[in-house]
Amino acid sequence: MFVTSRQMCQQFDCNDLAVAQSKFDCNDLAVAQSSFCNQHRCRFCTAGIWQKGCCRTHSDKMCQQFDCNDLAVAQGNFCNQHRCRFCTAGIWQKGCCRTHSDKMCQEFDCNDLAVAQSSFCNQHRCRFCTAGIWQKGCCRTHSDKMCQEFDCNDLAEGGIFCRTHNSCSGYNPDGRFLTMYHGTSRTAAAQIELHGFCPSSDGMLGAGVYLSRNLNKARNYGPVILECKVLVGKVARIDRQGHPLQKTWHDAGFDTAWVPPGCGMVASGLEEDCVYEPARIQVLGRVMA
Repeated sequence: MFVTSRQMCQQFDCNDLAVAQSKFDCNDLAVAQSSFCNQHRCRFCTAGIWQKGCCRTHSDKMCQQFDCNDLAVAQGNFCNQHRCRFCTAGIWQKGCCRTHSDKMCQEFDCNDLAVAQSSFCNQHRCRFCTAGIWQKGCCRTHSDKMCQEFDCNDLAEGGIFCRTHNSCSGYNPDGRFLTMYHGTSRTAAAQIELHGFCPSSDGMLGAGVYLSRNLNKARNYGPVILECKVLVGKVARIDRQGHPLQKTWHDAGFDTAWVPPGCGMVASGLEEDCVYEPARIQVLGRVMA
């Protein structure tokens, strides 16, 4: 059978026959004959494909997300998957367009709605106000309402510790002292006993005196272990490398930094403390000599 070039699909690299008659219309004008095969013609008319299976005229019917070939929702430029959950605009972040992003919790990896008059959801807002959590379920302003025992999330009662930790063994009556250990050389131990601690200028937690509540941890640093009574004051929990307060906790108003056990910051997995002011440390004696 002889076929003229006019009867062939006009797509550059296609050798199929063009469709003979079309039941589609474009711009309300009936098209009697198409120049493209079914594979290469617009899904809405008989014109050739421009992008996303459509001709230039009908491309606005498609989702404008770069790699999406779904139809846009009515009165919008995006499909249900790529449109804002509050309007028909495209997603900017957290399932919302730029205009409505303030309705979402501002915690980095959270996609929940923020509570009314807050920038955070119930999980990530302070238990006393609508600000975001800084530590122990509280914002920076209200963190002093919480027990300052390292791993306790209870409310403080009449001081800086909860009822349980005010009466714990190892605290003095005002509930602010802890027993800690410092491992060092015999020469350094003698100097500390005579003149007190000289803080390190830098370290994992910045400047300060490094101690541990774990005796085994202190044994790694020398043959002499000094037992110390420490007025811990306000304690910052530093539980990951790159923590925003890892070396600036004292500038933020804390007296002691604490690395909890098993958090991955210390190779041994044991806890570590850094006390900024040596005056807060009283040497009680030697555990090992």
